[in-house]
Amino acid sequence: MDIWQNVIKTPNEFFENMPKEGGFAEPVTFAFINYFIFGIGLFILSIFYNVFVLIIGTDVNSALFSIIFWFFIFIIFFPLFAVIGLFIAGGIYQFLFKLLEGTGTYEGTVRIVSYSSAVFLVGWIPILGWLFTLYQICLNIIGGTFVHSLPTSKSAIAILIPILVIPLVMMLLSIVLSILIALIGTVL
Repeated sequence: MDIWQNVIKTPNEFFENMPKEGGFAEPVTFAFINYFIFGIGLFILSIFYNVFVLIIGTDVNSALFSIIFWFFIFIIFFPLFAVIGLFIAGGIYQFLFKLLEGTGTYEGTVRIVSYSSAVFLVGWIPILGWLFTLYQICLNIIGGTFVHSLPTSKSAIAILIPILVIPLVMMLLSIVLSILIALIGTVL
């Protein structure tokens, strides 16, 4: 709990003093716990939703299937895939930090992403989750300034590029795919 409080309350101090090396076990375990609690929170919300759906008139089998489905998604798969995502995000950010003349290591970058996952502990709470997601961006920027010895502006560029570019690329790919499907449909 001390790590979580330090990350959230005093991120400058935390990332400045954070070990840049020492293995992945501690930061990834920290992130996994945050993701697991996030999954439990989302699962609880899905139960409330299914109870509401039962009240307004759906069949019990559909609600039970939905509860079981969301159990596996939120509590089993989400934490596992989120941990895999830590390493992917770490690679993307590491590339961008190096492009902007950062001096840190891949391990240091994965540590930034892992510890900034502290926001997921309360991220499942409606509305509050969105605010903490924005705070996570700030945590990553702060971490980048200390781990990679970059000015805040360069760290912000490295963190914001994927956040802005990846959704645009996905949107363009979906438009192109839609056009291709429409063209195939008119030919057949």
